[in-house]
Amino acid sequence: MNLLLTVYDIPAWKTLGDVSGLPLITDAPLATKGEALLQPVQALSAVSALLLQLPAAQSLWLAVVQVEYFLANAIENGNALDDAAAQWQQETNALLKLQAQKRRKLKLFNLHQALAQPGAFRDSLSPVMTIGDYPPQPVGNSLALLAACQYVAQQPDLQALNTRLQASSLPLCDSEALVLNVERILQYNAAELSSIREERDLILAELHKVQEQLEQYYLAVQDEKQQEIAKSLASRSWKTTKPVRAFSRLIKKTGKAHRKMLRDAALLLTSKYFDPEWYVRVNPDVADSKLNPAEHYLLYGAAEGRQPGPLFDGNWYLQQYPDVAADGANPLLHFIMFGEKEGRPSSPKLLPTTPEMRRNKQ
Repeated sequence: MNLLLTVYDIPAWKTLGDVSGLPLITDAPLATKGEALLQPVQALSAVSALLLQLPAAQSLWLAVVQVEYFLANAIENGNALDDAAAQWQQETNALLKLQAQKRRKLKLFNLHQALAQPGAFRDSLSPVMTIGDYPPQPVGNSLALLAACQYVAQQPDLQALNTRLQASSLPLCDSEALVLNVERILQYNAAELSSIREERDLILAELHKVQEQLEQYYLAVQDEKQQEIAKSLASRSWKTTKPVRAFSRLIKKTGKAHRKMLRDAALLLTSKYFDPEWYVRVNPDVADSKLNPAEHYLLYGAAEGRQPGPLFDGNWYLQQYPDVAADGANPLLHFIMFGEKEGRPSSPKLLPTTPEMRRNKQ
């Protein structure tokens, strides 16, 4: 019994199995006599083992793959061309070395030529095996193949090895050169290209819609924040606290620094954790400095270890959360913007009281 097999994992091998009429088997029963059996993709070590077991009158017919087709398959699968080229070189060099040692038992034929030239393929195998009648199979209608050919044209090593492989294989057509009909390839792929362009246009349109929605949402959020700040500034506590009334006038910074200070101070003053009256009462020097208490805490108070109010312990917060301290963040600003949402306590007084509750917090 003669065997038909390959070491190249490529879809064209399955196509040959489907059209040839030969049964697909996993293990070759070498003692069986009769028609050749089509093997699945084999490792080169398995081919070497089969050659050692094969009786003198039998041969292995191994399908080889030109580098252009191998790389086209890699492109279609999204694999890197350089990696695929290196893999093909390694497999092909090892195969040619084995074929040189076992030339009488190991016969090579071009897989894609066997699909495109069924008559010549049957004649080459006759009378050792019978291949069913099948029409010529299309083997070169992809843009990936065009790209692969362009890549190979720039790689002299691949071209030289490809020539060696063709010279070691059974001739199934007059010319071994790969001939591509560019116009047919473009026509064959025109519908697919049109579909890709339509899909791209739809995606871009959806992205534009999402962008507009995000812009509208951002503007709405900003407007809502400004309204909340305005309400806070107009509140009774704001009106009755002299340092807070002088807030905008006393902040000396301009530009981005000014806007950031206004924003950060507004976050403090609208939070229950910053008590401006308490802060000034506990720190009389703040009133003497004529600085807004929120500005003083942002610029100096936190760094000096002063507490912003009775409900928040900034020193403990920084000791408890080294990540906040490492970032140099203002402890109360971090708590307002992130810590409270993350479930971090604001002071040791508010820590969970049982081991189970502490574990849940962690």
